[in-house]
Amino acid sequence: MQRYKRQNALLLTLSVLFYCVLDMRMLPIFVATVLLFYVAGLRIGELRHKGKTGAAAMVTRIAVVVGLLPLIYFKYYDFFYGEICALLGRESVAMGLLLPVGISFYTFRLLSYAIEVNRGTLEPTRDVVAFGVYAAFFPTLLAGPIDRPQHLLPQLAAERKMDYSMLVTGLKRVVWGAFMKVCVADQLFVFVDVLFAQYREWSGGMIVAAALLYPMQLYADFAGYSHMAIGLSRMLGLKVAENFNRPFFAQNVAEYWRRWHMSLTSWLTDYVFIPLNISFRNLDRWGTVLACVVNFVLVGFWHGANWTYGVFGLYYALLFVPLIMGGRMNKKNRYKWSHGWLLPPKTLLRIVGTYLLIVVGQIMFRSVSVPDAFGFMAQVVHGGKTELPPYISRSLVAGLLCMAVVIVNDWMEEWRGGKTGDGLLRTERPAAVVAMVVVLVALTLFLGSSATQVFVYQKF
Repeated sequence: MQRYKRQNALLLTLSVLFYCVLDMRMLPIFVATVLLFYVAGLRIGELRHKGKTGAAAMVTRIAVVVGLLPLIYFKYYDFFYGEICALLGRESVAMGLLLPVGISFYTFRLLSYAIEVNRGTLEPTRDVVAFGVYAAFFPTLLAGPIDRPQHLLPQLAAERKMDYSMLVTGLKRVVWGAFMKVCVADQLFVFVDVLFAQYREWSGGMIVAAALLYPMQLYADFAGYSHMAIGLSRMLGLKVAENFNRPFFAQNVAEYWRRWHMSLTSWLTDYVFIPLNISFRNLDRWGTVLACVVNFVLVGFWHGANWTYGVFGLYYALLFVPLIMGGRMNKKNRYKWSHGWLLPPKTLLRIVGTYLLIVVGQIMFRSVSVPDAFGFMAQVVHGGKTELPPYISRSLVAGLLCMAVVIVNDWMEEWRGGKTGDGLLRTERPAAVVAMVVVLVALTLFLGSSATQVFVYQKF
């Protein structure tokens, strides 16, 4: 057996074991879905080679619909069934369905495989083990990134050798991700969670503080996971997609979405927005607006079955309207640094303004219901408690200090040209790498505890 096949067999074994540890009950559904797309890919490729593009397209549509059924059933059945019963005035009983681990992420990976084979941009793989690794790769299974088949499958068809540079880069990313998660996200969570859960009891100033900090908490949590997944993949000899590009340096919401959860944004752009935009081209820019609205409502509901997510997506779609009508949606802003490493006041104002727009959207994202979201925002003009319990104060201070480190790192990366890893992690000298890793690990262990939170995007 060739070495890369042994490597793939090991990765698939580890991925299946990882899935079983998380939830063995859903393994049959996962395996069945993966095998469905493996067989569908072969059939689509065979039909295309015979010139039967119409039949290939039909098989693709069937595979996409069947592949989406488990996602729709497990993730949305209870929600929409309850909403329909409420509309009809009937009583509903929730089934309390368990959500299969990573279903939103591996479903999108499999869908893109079938679509790309049908488009002729990818030859179907006959290596079922490599295909299984592509679908179930354990570092990215829980919360992405959502890798494209044309990016990952060729890597799985070649032997991976131990590479010092990839090993060091991967190790730094893993440690940095753990630092972001434990020392920033989990520490800020203690404050943010209490304020959102009991917002009626707190003063307007405390509400504003929680609202301003939540996007940073979510960023540290999700980007922290992505760093760890990317880093571990590098250590295993694989390069997976980047997922974040310093999103809070964006100067408008379009740029923000090009920098935030990039693998999901690009997936929906390629497979939803662009086809819809082409279909609506007779409507000119209003067709683009309509495609944008549909795209972002899907972005919202992809996160979960709750009207808050739908409103969250619609909110961002509406923010895109002036950019689309003004022809600025795809405009890329280039930074002009002044005094070496400083940004001009106008640029900073655009960055701050964009962040405030994001804060409003994330309030909707974080709230348990739409009325709660508006209630949270209305509490800004009311009085309430201002004194925090000691344990919350300690976590908040620790989180703010560590958050400052993340901001400095992102600033340095942006200043040096926008390459991930060019900030505080830039050094390649063995002694400096060891020192940095020791410091970050020590901080992570010191601030970590049994109360460490699960990753936010794990539930999606």
